Amino acid sequence: EMLFTGFKGEEPFYRPPVHGLRHPQIFYYGHIPCLYVNKLRVAGVLSKPVNAYFESIFEVGVDEMLWDDMHKNDMVWPTVSEVYEYRKDV
Repeated sequence: EMLFTGFKGEEPFYRPPVHGLRHPQIFYYGHIPCLYVNKLRVAGVLSKPVNAYFESIFEVGVDEMLWDDMHKNDMVWPTVSEVYEYRKDV
């Protein structure tokens, strides 16, 4: 949480990493609440997604053995405020 609060504006959330081997930070901003939702669904605590689209794009990080995972870096990510609202909902 401290990492994200230290960002100045929204640009750092979308800046691709220099090495190009990971997703931009906006992915990680949505990844943690997505993990909670998915674990609660597996445990039977939640019966449906909180936001099915977000849970599909934030679910899986980069598998270094599958280089096609990096297509997510070319996608249009949700806005920071949309992900913030998702985090609040979770």
